[in-house]
Amino acid sequence: MKIWRVDHITLTLDGVPIGPYMERHLLGPEHAKALTDMAMSHTDDDHRSPHLDSRILDIFPEEYCGFTSEEALYEWFANWTAALDAAGFLVRTYEVPRAEVRCGANGQVVFTMGAARLLTASPLNLNPVQLEIPGVCL
Repeated sequence: MKIWRVDHITLTLDGVPIGPYMERHLLGPEHAKALTDMAMSHTDDDHRSPHLDSRILDIFPEEYCGFTSEEALYEWFANWTAALDAAGFLVRTYEVPRAEVRCGANGQVVFTMGAARLLTASPLNLNPVQLEIPGVCL
């Protein structure tokens, strides 16, 4: 299954690129503040944490968050792509065995990074077309 994820270009934790939520303090005060503002705005039904998503309920230490489609990723991070780009993030796609993916609402997934194979890395689209079609998890 193809997964889209926002990863930092260079910063890693235990060999895995950091995402924009958990380790944002490593990015310096300006970027940390912008990403904290983003995280605080992501507390609604459209941005449930895996712990509050009734389809996922928890995230295990070997799991990382991603999305079922590029559209779902850009819908999730709407209005925050410039801040993410300035902080050094990009979009990576991974191929992950379906058995290693748990699907939540709004196109969000958690997946086992150890089972993932990197496919592509590309800059964030700073002017994404926001499609009305949510990601589908089959």
